[in-house]
Amino acid sequence: MTARLWNLQGDTIQLFPDHNGAIDAVAFSPDGKTIITCAKDTIHLWNLKGKIIRKFKNPDILSSVAFSPDGDRILTGSYDKTARLWNLEGDMIQAFTGHESLYKFRGIFTRWKNNTYGIL
Repeated sequence: MTARLWNLQGDTIQLFPDHNGAIDAVAFSPDGKTIITCAKDTIHLWNLKGKIIRKFKNPDILSSVAFSPDGDRILTGSYDKTARLWNLEGDMIQAFTGHESLYKFRGIFTRWKNNTYGIL
């Protein structure tokens, strides 16, 4: 499968190929220079020219993804009812378990005043 980036006129300006199935989630970095796509259990980190910066595996099928406000971390939600926090190198920092159903969020990942993170 291939993700596509369009301009406002509807013209395809970049392709992001090499997915192992349907693309389940997409997010832009806060600075707009990097894109994450998720297909099945694989996270793809791209530059805007369509070059893969990094590809790494999640333990289960992905349902949602977001960048942290500073762009230094990635949060994923997956079908195993777990949210996971990653660095941009593909290292999992923390798994958040205990959810009662599929973990899918709206892609809002915020930092509060006390330097803790929250998701909606």
